[in-house]
Amino acid sequence: MNIQIWSCRFGSGHLSAARSLQSQIEKIRPFDQVVIKDLVELSFPKTHRLIYHSYQKLVVTGAKLVSYIYGDSPQRPMSDRPSPIERLLLLNVFEQLDDSLPDVAIATYSLATKALARYKQTYPDAFRLITCITDVEAHPGWINQETDLYLVACEATRQDLLRQGISDDKILVQGIPVRDILPADKTDSVYRILVTGGGLGLLPSSERFYRELDVSGAQVTVVCGKNDKLYRKLSRLQFSHIEVLGYCEHLGRLLSQADLIITKPGGVTTFEAITAGVPLLAFTPSLPQEQSNARFILTHQLGEVLPKEQVPDKVAEILQPDRLAHYRQNIDRFRSTLGSGGFDHYLRSRLCS
Repeated sequence: MNIQIWSCRFGSGHLSAARSLQSQIEKIRPFDQVVIKDLVELSFPKTHRLIYHSYQKLVVTGAKLVSYIYGDSPQRPMSDRPSPIERLLLLNVFEQLDDSLPDVAIATYSLATKALARYKQTYPDAFRLITCITDVEAHPGWINQETDLYLVACEATRQDLLRQGISDDKILVQGIPVRDILPADKTDSVYRILVTGGGLGLLPSSERFYRELDVSGAQVTVVCGKNDKLYRKLSRLQFSHIEVLGYCEHLGRLLSQADLIITKPGGVTTFEAITAGVPLLAFTPSLPQEQSNARFILTHQLGEVLPKEQVPDKVAEILQPDRLAHYRQNIDRFRSTLGSGGFDHYLRSRLCS
């Protein structure tokens, strides 16, 4: 069976979810061909590097500008009149599908599911379409009647879909797919904090922020991701209790050793923390999808959400045994609401039906 996972590299979450799904499928269906396709790279083969680089610069410049330039098209509902960029994407995706039609197509990016759904409007039986929503909120850009199965983060996402006309038998509450992470396993009494801003390293740039963390009484690991400027700056400074890393492939191991993660509230990062059983101290976000993730953290009391400048002062308050235990109990309670093995069962028994 030919399975294609359509994603992108706007941030690291969409691609991370795609890789997690690829790994999960390959374990259960080892004889199937499972490939990840980058929607932007395939649509703009000569300029995709420039597009991704420009996006990264825009994100560093400011989330509001990103929302204005980038955020509107993915979040708009499907209509009979696609935008110019959507028409160009559709043309390229249709050519790719005509050349290599999958048995199953999975989308971890809203523009990808739009394009795949358009193809199915023309060829309804072409392939089975699975849409994996990589944030808590299901904005209208994710919604189409051509999707055969939705993989969603939580019960609130399911309710979003039901309100937008998706039938319940098409929805599977599984959490957002994340890499294999062992639950937190502490071997010492030292509190450990993981600070990460996602793949792009969207972290505070002020020296004061890190100086205050350095005297918090915890051992701190700062993962700068692809933010080379921040990595060079912090590497030149002298800290007593901070380890500075660049792009990190073993983030799951660091997370499993942490007592607290300080981060932006991306969908994948939030669910990696949930998987590891680690409370979150999230920066107050500007991007709409991260705002819904932040509300989710607060609603389920999985941690705190604060402006960046207030975060260091909050650390000592959170790093108390009773407070940490409270958050961990809430994380365990939320994890119990997720379906157990539902997508595995789908892959084993229903994918070929």
